[in-house]
Amino acid sequence: MAFEPSMGNIPLSNLREEFHYTHEMLLSPEFEAALKGVTRPIKTPVFDWHGGGEDLLSTLVQRAIQGVESYTVGASWIKLQTMSKMTPDLNAQVRNPFSIQRGAGAAAAFYHHLPSLIHPDLSIQHVDPQFWGELRHFYRAVRNPLFHGSHFATEEVSNASESFRIIGEVYLWLDQWHKPEWWPRKRTFVVLRLDA
Repeated sequence: MAFEPSMGNIPLSNLREEFHYTHEMLLSPEFEAALKGVTRPIKTPVFDWHGGGEDLLSTLVQRAIQGVESYTVGASWIKLQTMSKMTPDLNAQVRNPFSIQRGAGAAAAFYHHLPSLIHPDLSIQHVDPQFWGELRHFYRAVRNPLFHGSHFATEEVSNASESFRIIGEVYLWLDQWHKPEWWPRKRTFVVLRLDA
């Protein structure tokens, strides 16, 4: 019997909220002081960390990369649905961007081939060729090592904050064609009245 737990989609607003508040934390002097100190746990927007600083920074960047990749898939799926272009074949490609062009690297799969399903000129390669070069380098030098057994070798916050800057640029590109469902400090609250 194959192990197949049921899965659900992560709300896109959750991904943006986590990215925003984690990025804000990384830029704070309090976080840098906590990282260099000995007191544990270090509180982050999503968990309390009891381990070393190198692993914490690596984990935060991994989560941010997974988040933006998941967000890109979700935004692409929504866009194709609203354009009434979704087909079973496109649905399969959107849910697995690596299947669009076999052998393409992760950066090309998520930010070139996937958005090209919506429009050929939508990819970052076409929209901002200079940033495309920077993003591909980031994937080779940071994303791929972090996803394949490496971690940051030092507790330098700049490693994580620069990674978040680059990921933030990807979100700015996404915002050009997919309206975000969440903005900083603009939470939507639903109040349930028991007496209603």
